[in-house]
Amino acid sequence: MISTNKLEGLMPRMLAIKNEISQTGDSINTFRLEELIQKLNSESIYLAFAGHFSAGKSLMINKLLNTELLPSSPIPTSANVVLVGNGDPEILLQDNNANIYKLTEEMPIEELKKHFKNGDDIQKVLINGRYGIPSKAVLIDTPGIDSTDAAHKLAAESVLHLADILFYVTDYNHVQSQENYGFVREMVKRGKQVILIVNQIDKHREEELKFIDFQRHIETSFSGEDFTNLNIFYTSLLNEAHPHNEYYALKSYIHQVIESKDEVVYKQSMNSLKALVKNHLEKQEESNEISLQQIEQYILEEDTAAKELYAIDSEIAELEGTAEKKVAHLKEDLKNILKNANIIPYQTREAARRYLEASDSSFKVGFLFSRKKTEEELENRKNQLLTELKEHTSAMIDWHFREALTSFVKEVRLAGYSEQTSSFQTDIPGGLPNSCLKKGASYTDAYLMNYCRDLSEAVKKQSLMTAVSLLELLQSSLKDSGGQEEKALRNEAENLRMKLYKITQTVQAAQYVKNHSDKLNSFCKGKSLPDLNIKAELSNLLKPAIPLNIENFSSLRNSTENAAKDVPVTQDRTFSGLNSSRAASAARELRKIPSLKGLADDVEKKLERLNRQQYTVALFGAFSAGKSSFANAIIGERVLPSSPAPTTASINKIAPVTSEKHHGTVDLIFKTADEVTAELNELLQPLQLNISHLHEFGEVYKAAIRRKSATDALKHSLKVFHEALEKNSRLLSEGVGTADIHSFQSYAAEEIKACLVREIIIYFDCPLTRTGITLVDTPGADSLNARHTAVAFDYIKNADAILFVTYYNHPFSKGDRAFLKQLGRVKDTFALDKMFFLVNAVDLAADEKEALLVKNYIKEQLSVMDIRNPRIYGISSLNILKNLGQSYDYSSFQEDFEEFVKRGLSSGVISSIQNDIRRAAAQIEAWIEASAKSQEKRLEDIAVLQGTSEKVLKTVDEVLLPAPSSIISQELTEQIYYMEQRISFQFSDYFKEAFHPGLFTRYDKKTALMIALQELLESVNLQAVQELQALSLRMERFLMNALSEQLQNLQNEMKVLEQGCIFSAYNKEDISTPPIKVELKAHPYEDFQQELSLFKNTKAFFEKNEKKLMSEALQERVGRLAAAELSKAKENFTDFYEEVYENVKKDAAHICKKEAEQYYSNLMSVYEKPLDTSVLQQLMTEMNKVLHEQELENGKN
Repeated sequence: MISTNKLEGLMPRMLAIKNEISQTGDSINTFRLEELIQKLNSESIYLAFAGHFSAGKSLMINKLLNTELLPSSPIPTSANVVLVGNGDPEILLQDNNANIYKLTEEMPIEELKKHFKNGDDIQKVLINGRYGIPSKAVLIDTPGIDSTDAAHKLAAESVLHLADILFYVTDYNHVQSQENYGFVREMVKRGKQVILIVNQIDKHREEELKFIDFQRHIETSFSGEDFTNLNIFYTSLLNEAHPHNEYYALKSYIHQVIESKDEVVYKQSMNSLKALVKNHLEKQEESNEISLQQIEQYILEEDTAAKELYAIDSEIAELEGTAEKKVAHLKEDLKNILKNANIIPYQTREAARRYLEASDSSFKVGFLFSRKKTEEELENRKNQLLTELKEHTSAMIDWHFREALTSFVKEVRLAGYSEQTSSFQTDIPGGLPNSCLKKGASYTDAYLMNYCRDLSEAVKKQSLMTAVSLLELLQSSLKDSGGQEEKALRNEAENLRMKLYKITQTVQAAQYVKNHSDKLNSFCKGKSLPDLNIKAELSNLLKPAIPLNIENFSSLRNSTENAAKDVPVTQDRTFSGLNSSRAASAARELRKIPSLKGLADDVEKKLERLNRQQYTVALFGAFSAGKSSFANAIIGERVLPSSPAPTTASINKIAPVTSEKHHGTVDLIFKTADEVTAELNELLQPLQLNISHLHEFGEVYKAAIRRKSATDALKHSLKVFHEALEKNSRLLSEGVGTADIHSFQSYAAEEIKACLVREIIIYFDCPLTRTGITLVDTPGADSLNARHTAVAFDYIKNADAILFVTYYNHPFSKGDRAFLKQLGRVKDTFALDKMFFLVNAVDLAADEKEALLVKNYIKEQLSVMDIRNPRIYGISSLNILKNLGQSYDYSSFQEDFEEFVKRGLSSGVISSIQNDIRRAAAQIEAWIEASAKSQEKRLEDIAVLQGTSEKVLKTVDEVLLPAPSSIISQELTEQIYYMEQRISFQFSDYFKEAFHPGLFTRYDKKTALMIALQELLESVNLQAVQELQALSLRMERFLMNALSEQLQNLQNEMKVLEQGCIFSAYNKEDISTPPIKVELKAHPYEDFQQELSLFKNTKAFFEKNEKKLMSEALQERVGRLAAAELSKAKENFTDFYEEVYENVKKDAAHICKKEAEQYYSNLMSVYEKPLDTSVLQQLMTEMNKVLHEQELENGKN
């Protein structure tokens, strides 16, 4: 039992909090606190009844009162709140202005019931009388929470803070409605003590369902942490004799609660007090446009902005003399590069030795005509030495100089030097080897070392001299650009000052709300309370009721016009950080200005695209990893059959339904005859066989399976195609077929059909596809088939997300490793990490420790493939499909994946919309400034404006369309160099995998060597293809980064010329991949006879390590062939990407110039005919709201 002193101790807290909140102007929470204080002062316990309008609340209260006081009906009756207590008879009415009237004469009960339905004029009806409830107890009847009338809901909500116990009444047939769950859960969350009353159980039919089972089901549904301490009573007011009727148990419970009311009243009053304070603080945050949770972020932003401003001011102050300092620092960096550059490794030193030998006077070649031959040999050796020097100087000095010079130019924002810095090259004179010779010196090892040192120093001196001449040009340009840079910095500083001012205002508002919050929370705990005259405070609150007779009651209607209502705030729907409703509203506002309709169209189109986005999710994994079963699991039905053999697998897509393609429709897309011919020729290539037409395959097939070098896997694949063409060749002429969800499976699972199918599209309606996702089950990632490799890369490049499935206890196959290495190569080229790794069948683990061990092992393996920080989830497709409780990491995967789709994949479109809003804001700001000028000033500025416009258009061309540079060729040269190195590093592993003892025990020597050589060539060929595929993505990123830098340089120039002209973000969505063709594996066995002849016998090869000799010989030969293939690819890539780069630059320049022309055309119109600045200011406010909300969202993330 709680002490009276503790209950009384609540009053000072409530009064202190009420006084503090009232000073902020929050009238709603102030009023509710006043009601709470009045209720506490009455020493009564308030028992509220809520629920569905037809659940029997009013009838229940009438029965408890032993009188027909409240109207009851199957349709909504109570429109206001009715409070009934036991005491001297009186009727009080409270209007919507909180005025309380006391009826001075008795009102007939039927007349009174009419006023219970008058929610327009009367907010509450308070009735005291001699009813069948204990004194100091008040029963509250509320409007139905399911009412469609917003006022009814508002009335129900407005009294819940007073309820000490909430009796939630629901009728028998609607117990488990979402509305019931939601309302009860919310009340429990608020700390309310809720009693669930399942009324009208007389509707139950025992023959249909045992009542005990019904009870068990209800109690299970309302169990768990969301419904703690929830008591349930089952009642019938129509059939008191019902065997399960607990009405009298309920009545007894109510009386027990009333008897021990102090404990309940204290607890619930504290909960209500805390809830009202929380609601008040949320409103304070909203009105001040701040979040208390982000106060540290605001302070950090203020500190960051202040530091940025200080840095820019310091930069302006130190601008004088910085050119010399920066160039001096760069020169030191270049000297350090030279100091660490080893341009004379072993091979070059050998070339120097050979040159010194030839330079010695005693050196002669031959007997006849020896002088001429000696001179020729000396010249040859000198040229060899020069070639070595140039190659290593380029790799160890020039590349690093180019990088340092290019970075410097970018850092100091110098335009026009990209060609000179990116094409830097040390010019090594042809006479350099001779000039370093010491006359009279004879050849010794010591002399060789001294000569190499002199040679190195001479080259480095030449490099530095070449660089210094360029540094002098850069220093001169830096001095010239200092004035413009200073002007741009001052503009930037001014913008930062404005930003700092706004942030400071936000910090001050947040600090105020924080202090206010701390004070209120302290008051809640009874700490630091002010000295209050409790009696006087209560006297001001407890004003006497206004006497009112029945005739004058109608005058109440006129007193409610200015009633203050707590209108629920409608929350705009947000989409991954963007308030789309706000953005749409901004677009509508923009449309009101004719010259901004184009921008409005852009925003609306992007919003529509955002809402209708379609995503492709590619599913990769080995054929035995359970990809299809996982696909079935995430769509919730067994649709896909298990995958067939690698060479015959088709692409299976599970796509959203459309108006034409209904749920369960399946499209079958068959291969063409040419596609099957190409696939067969790839299979036949290792056997040096091919066909021109499909009708030739029958004879070639017979020859192929007789070849000793044909492996079992190859024979099986050829046999499948042979049988398929004999039985199902008609499919090739059908093009596209249709099936249903059951009949299509044979085309996916039966090899002799599946090998002729290119793609199967299943239109399936499920939660996954409703989000716009098409799930693509690709051919196995462990396939080395060229078509599968090309398909895989296409999906790696273009898919929005990649799910890689591996089986719990399956090691990565050779194909898996090749595929994962490819993922590792390209991972950093994507704007988002779109890869998810799933360990299937984790239910096979003995325990959680073992499952974690496997996941950590896979993480280590992925790290070897250069896939860092992977997202790995242990799942069980079987358990998911069977809806078993143990889902392992599947829930985490679902949450992470949903967040990735909602936030990550939409970020590009959102960023573009925000940039459009930013552009609109900048333009409007320029219009406001122009419209505010006098007519005379505007006329003066028009000529200046025309000149600036011309200068801007010229600047666009100068920045974006300089003469073609060599950056692409240089980037490709460097990339191909490292590509050759990686292939060389991998070669020994490929050799070991291909030339293994088991092969030679199974086949004769020649066949084994043929098979091993073919596997070796295929491995190197595959790496070369995958390296080039990855290079294509790197080049796309390289080009777009280079263009992005140019566009940023252009925008920096615009800060000086015209700050209001902001260009849209350029986005080249689709850059095609250049044709990639590597023909290493096409070289016949006979081309490698010399290297393969090193094999004498198995024992010598494996035990005496003769395989090392063959490995080195083959590495030399295959390395040359690979280098030749990559060289051809480099030429093709150079031509392709130079054309792409020129096209995107022209496209970007065209867009920028078009936007600039539109900007100045609009601005000129404003100069000639000013706009209403108040309209523009209002429009500017709308734009800033969108941008401000995004800044807050970015702060959260």
